[in-house]
Amino acid sequence: MEPRPINTNDKILSVLTQHKRFLYKMRNSDYQDHMAGKDTYYFQGEGRSDQPETLMMIDIDVKKSRKLGSTKGGIAFARHLRKIFPDLHCERSTNGKGVHAYISVQKLGVSARDVNDVQRTFEKWLKQEARKTGADIEDVEIKGTCPVFKYNDGKLVKITAGTNAKLPRGDVRATTHIDITDLAKFVPVEEKVPVVRKCPGISSSASWCPKAITPEDLAEMPRLREVAVMLGLPNEKCSGRVAVTHEDMAVFLLLLGFFTKNMNANGSLPWARFEAFWQALYQAGDVERAFNAKRFAAIRNHLSALVVDGENLLEWEDETFSAGRACKWRASSKLMEMIEKREKREKRVSSTETRSSILDDYPRPRPSWQPQMDEKEGMTRLMLMVDTLFEGRQRLAA
Repeated sequence: MEPRPINTNDKILSVLTQHKRFLYKMRNSDYQDHMAGKDTYYFQGEGRSDQPETLMMIDIDVKKSRKLGSTKGGIAFARHLRKIFPDLHCERSTNGKGVHAYISVQKLGVSARDVNDVQRTFEKWLKQEARKTGADIEDVEIKGTCPVFKYNDGKLVKITAGTNAKLPRGDVRATTHIDITDLAKFVPVEEKVPVVRKCPGISSSASWCPKAITPEDLAEMPRLREVAVMLGLPNEKCSGRVAVTHEDMAVFLLLLGFFTKNMNANGSLPWARFEAFWQALYQAGDVERAFNAKRFAAIRNHLSALVVDGENLLEWEDETFSAGRACKWRASSKLMEMIEKREKREKRVSSTETRSSILDDYPRPRPSWQPQMDEKEGMTRLMLMVDTLFEGRQRLAA
């Protein structure tokens, strides 16, 4: 579960601009509980320009959502990084399976936004290094990026939070210290790193194997990004740091087009199928954004509500789901026409010529037991109304 900050962006903005209320600060007892493992606290990077350094965390994940990697593999990759970054402080992750490593970055007056950009590039280098060395891990990420403060005419108007990282439980003062200019030298190489993608063990079907997404399919991504821009982004806001981008929409369209042409025998399209393919592409470096269930749901609901040239973009055969049974849905012929490159079309309709609208009421997944729940709630409301009328008549009679 993603940790939620005690001091939210709105609260910090209010305190710094209106000078009302106070921000929560950790007490000595909180540090003691954290160090003893009784509680777990998190930090974000140091975004203030007058502070010379910031701490970042390398999060080596194993046995997470996709159950990949091993603790032994995580430790081995951390040891590999120690050869590159001497004195690197490493410790077990919160669940005890992965590894957390910490680096102190000297910012040299660089802005928080630029520090974050360097850290994102460094994260890509780490992922490529893990693939090159064949590390037995699920993923590696940078946590503890800096919050960004936006000013307008010298007035603070917006705060964008950084990423949360687990506060180290050991002494990190002797860990690797590196200047931001040196960190910026760690960039991924241009050429693709050979990766063997394994099909999930739950199915032997080629349509379940991530290798089914070919280089020719990936070559369509630039055009799919244009389609994503035309379709727009969801108005639905996701919680936490989850935000939908046009890149997410393009990857969604790429996979939805493939799945619609390679449907399951029963017509279902489980989100786990999206996750397996999306994560395989992400691990291979074919796409830059990892799968996120909240982003997936927001994009699917947006397309379900969208009507283009009078036609729905998603076709729903069965919106209900239950344990072991997924919803049945697919891309409509209109959306497939937009996803696929139709040479037979004499004139491509531009985004300015396309008429689109968003429905207030649209199909979306719901539990198969929802009708019974709705009926029960309706009966409960009806009985409350009857009781209220009965009590009212008794008072009048008295």
